[in-house]
Amino acid sequence: MNRKIRKALLTVVLLIAIGFCGVYLSHDSLSNWLVTRQKITISRSKIAKTKRQADNEANYNFKAVKPLSLTQLSKLSLKKGNLPIVGKIVIPNVKMNLPISRGVESRNLAFSAGTLKATEKMGEANYALAGHHMANNDHILFGPLVRTSVGEKVYVSDMTDVYIYQIWLRKYISANQLAVLNNQKGQNLLTLVTCDDTGTGRLLVQGKLVQKVRLSKLDKALRSQINQN
Repeated sequence: MNRKIRKALLTVVLLIAIGFCGVYLSHDSLSNWLVTRQKITISRSKIAKTKRQADNEANYNFKAVKPLSLTQLSKLSLKKGNLPIVGKIVIPNVKMNLPISRGVESRNLAFSAGTLKATEKMGEANYALAGHHMANNDHILFGPLVRTSVGEKVYVSDMTDVYIYQIWLRKYISANQLAVLNNQKGQNLLTLVTCDDTGTGRLLVQGKLVQKVRLSKLDKALRSQINQN
C-alpha cells in the first residue's frame, strides 16, 4: 500500500472518529440542556402532598442507580411534575440549588436530589441524599459538590424551617461503602453522595447541623435562593 492510499485511509478513520466524538459530545450537551431547562415548583403544599402519600413504593437502592441516557431524560422530563418533593437543598458558594425528592428513582435523580433512607428526617440523625454528577458538567445536579470546601454552609429546607449544616468532611470512597449512611450516636449529620469523575467511585460530602431557623426569619438573600423555583 503506497503512502497516498495510507494517508487517505488514515484521514477517513480520523473523520469517522471525530464524527463519533461529535455525537457523544452532542449527547452530553443535550442531556445537560434537558436537565437545566426543567423548572420544578417547590411549595409547602406540594411537600404536604408527598407526606400524605404512602412511602412503600419509594426506591432507596443507590447501588442500583445507573447513568442517565438522553432517551431516559426525554421520557422522564414528562413526569417531572409528579416528583415526590420533600424540600430543597442550597449551597450558595457553589451555586447549587436543587429540589429534594423522596427516594432515588430515575425520575427523581434526573431533576433533583433523592433521599436515601425511608425513615430519615431533616435535622435529625443522618439525613442522607444522593444525586447525579453529569458527564462534562460540574454545574448541575450534584456536580457542584466537587467544588465544595470544608467549612462551607449547606441549607436544607422543607419550606417552613431551614436546617443549616457546616461541611466538615470531603472524601472519595468506594461505591460499596454504605456505612456512611448509618446514624452516628449524638450527631445530626447531612450526608451527600454522588459519583466521582470516573463513575466507579463516590464523592462523599458530610456536614454537621449547626442551626435550625424558620425560613421566614432567614437572611433575605438566602431566603430568596431557597424560595427560587
